Amino acid sequence: MNITKNVYKIKCDVHGCKNNAEYRIEFKKLLRNSDMNICKDCLKSLYIEMAKIIVPKSPQNMLTKSGFKLVKNKEQE
Repeated sequence: MNITKNVYKIKCDVHGCKNNAEYRIEFKKLLRNSDMNICKDCLKSLYIEMAKIIVPKSPQNMLTKSGFKLVKNKEQE
C-alpha cells in the first residue's frame, strides 16, 4: 500500500465528501481499479480513527525487544 500526492483534479471517494482529492491510496495485490482518492480532511479523520486501534510501541519497548541494553549512569539513579 502506498499513499501518494494526487496530480489530477478529482473528487474525494469518501461517501458524502465533495472536496477535491489531494491524495491517492494505492492498494497493491488487488484489482487495478481499487485505488482510493481521498482529500486531506478525510485522510486526517482516517488517521485519527486508526490511532484509536493501532498504538505505536514506545521506543523503550522497541529497544528492549531488539536486544539493546541501556546503561544507566550512577548520577541518573
